Amino acid sequence: MSKYIAALMVLPLLLFFCVQYGVQLKNQYIMTEVENTVYAAKEAAKQEGYFTAEIVSDMKQEIAVQAGVEETQIIVNVTTTPKYRENSFDKRDLIAYSVGVPIKSIIAAHKMWGIGDADNQMIYTVHGVVGSERLRE
Repeated sequence: MSKYIAALMVLPLLLFFCVQYGVQLKNQYIMTEVENTVYAAKEAAKQEGYFTAEIVSDMKQEIAVQAGVEETQIIVNVTTTPKYRENSFDKRDLIAYSVGVPIKSIIAAHKMWGIGDADNQMIYTVHGVVGSERLRE
């Protein structure tokens, strides 16, 4: 009888690892989709010479659907002034981008481990710079 009681006490701890694996897969999927969306927006901005309002809007809409968050929660800090491709390298002519997306659940059954809701979330950020392909007219 004591073996059954011990098994019943250990079972929730072992089930945690199965549930945590699912949470990790979901979070990894969100991060991959965000990276792909930002990459596509970066390529469009590279051709335009900057992140247009349309590119930013489309990117935010797509990320909101993929990550299951509201557009207002997505943090976007991008170059919004035109940059041009020059014959020589100049850091000032790079298009910078930084996109942050909230991920709400990092640990499964966080209440069981004494982790609060505020500590069980993070902002996943994709950032970088890219050279412009826009030519001066």
